[in-house]
Amino acid sequence: INLRTAQPVAGATSLLPDTGTFRFIADRARPDILTAVGEISTGGAKDPSYEHQDTSVQVKHYLNSTKDLYVQLGGLGKLILFGYSDASYVTEGNAKSRLGGCLFWNLNSGAIFSFSRNDTTRNTTNEYMSSVSHSSTESEIKALDVLITELLHIIDVATFIAGEQERPIKLFCDNRSAKMVFDTLKTNHRVKHINMRIQAIREHILSGLIAIHFVPTDDNVADILTKALAAPKFQKFRKILMKGHDGLAPDWDHGHGDAHLALTALSILEV
Repeated sequence: INLRTAQPVAGATSLLPDTGTFRFIADRARPDILTAVGEISTGGAKDPSYEHQDTSVQVKHYLNSTKDLYVQLGGLGKLILFGYSDASYVTEGNAKSRLGGCLFWNLNSGAIFSFSRNDTTRNTTNEYMSSVSHSSTESEIKALDVLITELLHIIDVATFIAGEQERPIKLFCDNRSAKMVFDTLKTNHRVKHINMRIQAIREHILSGLIAIHFVPTDDNVADILTKALAAPKFQKFRKILMKGHDGLAPDWDHGHGDAHLALTALSILEV
């Protein structure tokens, strides 16, 4: 169901009480509902559609039937920060792309941080001054930017607790167009308005703080934080998001070739 194109029902009871409760739960123990809550919130505050109301009820049923599910933190094994980033470029209805990402601190723990949020508000007066994404590549860059901002804070905390973290920190995403942007930093009218974001991320790569690794969409855990998924894929990513990677690095992280492209300081300098 695409709630962005659902028609408002005049006089319908606001879903703000529901979404407020959902967010309290999602932010503390149930990041698996972040996308659903975000979509209900988009258009659910005033005159929510029947689809919004039905989806809210469905989330309640889902939570009620999975009461024993929650983020499990801790676990044994080497402490190593890494994360996933994704974005869903929305072009219909309330066209704000959904940005998502998550960070892990080892292979045995659920995500220590997860986010799912709308892109910023469209400027209706001047489209080119709008901060809402104009392409899927731009939305992916914004999602990475949000994730890195949180990562910088977590690095400070992690360093205080456990000492210096292994670098570069791997951030996985599935948008290959972004690779060309960071590789070459070619500025034209299409990327000029986000050039500062591109520059900042590229500097973090060049400093050796992060490395961007390109992962197949079917293995990008952040996919669960940006869009509604079919049950098998949802359950696959939910397990990782909530419980971790079972102590094993994903198979694709050992691969080479097109299935595994890494953007590091060295690869940029070689371009």
